[in-house]
Amino acid sequence: MDELLKSVPKALHDRFREIVALTDAYCAAHLNAEYRDLCRVCAADACRAGVPVASGKPAGWAAGVVSAVAYANFLGSDPSQPFHTPPDVMAQRAGVSPATLSAKSKAVRDALGIDRCDSRFAVRALAEKNPMSAMLAQLAEVFTNAPPPPPAPRRRKPKRAAPAGPPRVYELEVFILQGPMTAKFLKQNRAVSRTIEIRGDQTLEDLHWAIYDAFDREDPHMYEFQFGKGPMDPKGPRYVMPEAGDYGDDGPPVAGYTDETTIDELPLKKGARFGYWFDFGDDWHHQLNVLSITEGAPKGTFPRVTKRVGESPPQYID
Repeated sequence: MDELLKSVPKALHDRFREIVALTDAYCAAHLNAEYRDLCRVCAADACRAGVPVASGKPAGWAAGVVSAVAYANFLGSDPSQPFHTPPDVMAQRAGVSPATLSAKSKAVRDALGIDRCDSRFAVRALAEKNPMSAMLAQLAEVFTNAPPPPPAPRRRKPKRAAPAGPPRVYELEVFILQGPMTAKFLKQNRAVSRTIEIRGDQTLEDLHWAIYDAFDREDPHMYEFQFGKGPMDPKGPRYVMPEAGDYGDDGPPVAGYTDETTIDELPLKKGARFGYWFDFGDDWHHQLNVLSITEGAPKGTFPRVTKRVGESPPQYID
């Protein structure tokens, strides 16, 4: 444990200890000592790899580390594996939401390149059963100095036809519905909203950064825009960051990517409502109301904030 701590950047020593204390407790209650040691290594590697473990709550990152190691060992997908645990059960045991578990696990797996039966994080029994282990080890040694392969192209969704002519201006009212706000803040700020004007030829990514700046946030996180019947509608189409990729055939539908979907391409009209979810750990949920749509954009910089109601809540309570 001391050797692992030495490998972690000094600024993350305290957070590493917090995460490992939680993964140790989880493994003691639900797994075993071998998984405990693998989770410790995974947590140290995540700290070195630049995973933003210092942001958000340590419980979320501890759950992500356990889930990443479980992914390498098929614990969530193969009922024949010892310690088989479905993701929702794992999230409940870790004390986090399934969305937090999924987001943090993906962040750790992507940063470390963790795959199924990964030799770095697979338990001995699984590695010994895998006839490809020796061959993969030899190939890894041969290609250690080879350049990394190009990233796989993401599956793009068809775009809606944008209206012809000058870009429109959309006036959007953005309310905070939920987030880690103190009782004192809520008492002093009965409503917290921002009104933002954005051009139709600008993207959902531009809108994300406009909301981010409007609420004076300082620490970027993953986000998505939701167009279902309400927040977290499992059947509702979503627009996600390019890093999120497709959720898979059994996941919520991905309608497009925020960096390539313009506001004009959305099914918006006056009076429409949609959602914005920021930080899949602290879960800031927002509702956006379309107040007006004006033909032709006047001169000036867009997006821009035209009205503020309430103070900006601190991004983190502590």
